[in-house]
Amino acid sequence: MTIRLGFHSPAAGARVGRNFTVTGFAFDDGKPMPGDPPGGRVGVSSLKVAIGTGAGEEAARSGADWSIPGALPSSVRGGDPVTVTATCQGTVTFDDAPGENHPFSVDATLRVLAEQAGPAGTTENTADATVTPDAVAPPALSIDEPFNTNVPGSPLPAVFTLTGGTNGSEVGVTGVRYSVPNGPSGPAENTGPGGDWKTWRARIPLPSTGTFPITVTASDFLGRTAVGLVTVMVLEPPTVTLDPFDTDVTVTSLPFQLILTGETLGAPAGILGVRYAVTNGPSGAAVDTAADGDWSTWRAQIPLPTTGTFPVTITASNSAAQNGASTVNVDVQAAPPTVTLDPFDADVTVTSLPFPFVLTGEAFGALAEITEVRYAVTDGPSGPADGTGPGGAWSTWHADIPLPTTGTFAITATATDSLGHTGTASGSVRLRL
Repeated sequence: MTIRLGFHSPAAGARVGRNFTVTGFAFDDGKPMPGDPPGGRVGVSSLKVAIGTGAGEEAARSGADWSIPGALPSSVRGGDPVTVTATCQGTVTFDDAPGENHPFSVDATLRVLAEQAGPAGTTENTADATVTPDAVAPPALSIDEPFNTNVPGSPLPAVFTLTGGTNGSEVGVTGVRYSVPNGPSGPAENTGPGGDWKTWRARIPLPSTGTFPITVTASDFLGRTAVGLVTVMVLEPPTVTLDPFDTDVTVTSLPFQLILTGETLGAPAGILGVRYAVTNGPSGAAVDTAADGDWSTWRAQIPLPTTGTFPVTITASNSAAQNGASTVNVDVQAAPPTVTLDPFDADVTVTSLPFPFVLTGEAFGALAEITEVRYAVTDGPSGPADGTGPGGAWSTWHADIPLPTTGTFAITATATDSLGHTGTASGSVRLRL
């Protein structure tokens, strides 16, 4: 519809005295414009008149008419032109949205000439203000940043929150809505001061994992729109699996480099990385071994510093700040000592009994020192050997074994290290007369 503002008097170009009265009219024509909703009503909140460069004064209103006494500025001389400006402000309300007020402001000007005295004219001088797209700025929409477009997929539905702003209800914004193709749609929440739609918030329930384009639309009372679009990915919760490996490990040196490999869900879970952590031990990053770099496969090299049982946890993290983990226990044991027998004559002719059989050899510990070497004859004697290495070390050893009778004897040499681990070597000897 059109709001009409104009002057009854004085007439345009009229000569006016130092003091004169300005009268006019302000009303709507009651005719909807193309695209207007039905049932529009106008409410005038202010009608001010300014003479020359002076401040506007509120005019007295009676129905559609108004009037105000005027005075020429003291600086105006006879014959000088003077502009009279009337400004009418208010709101338009339509029946289909009675709680929404659409503001308008319209100015009408009249040019008169200064004279000491002069009759007031009667010619109408009219200005119109039309509540149409030409008179009201179109809606504008903004979406706040930053926000994380990767949303945790557990629990479902995943609620994604967007906030933003518009240019407000003073330019006719009546609401903001969101919509998701083949998904939910609904109104945003008006969070602007006084409900002016300057700011808004939308909580959007996304029903499943996957990619969702979200359209946010601000509308005004003329049906015009401003649109924003964001694309959100609801991520699968991350999981991590380990490829089979030997959890019982025998080592000959430390630290032991444990190699683990495995898989994650990769891109559907938005995996950003995989890390390992050993309880009371080292931690670090795994390596992405996937061809497309999505962490669907990974490899970790983990230095285990000592022997013992180590809980190792592998954790995959995604871009929605979710974690998935798998833990396995790895048992690291030192390799047993190595003991060897030097060559000896396994078939001996004796002239007396018992026969002092001499056995020699070497012994080495994998991760700990050798503390003892002993011999044992099946169904015969047993006892300690002697360390014959430097300083009595067990790198070489010697055993005097009394064999009591003739026959074949199975002999076992056993080396023990400081961790209690043992290693053995066996041979046999035959005694005959």
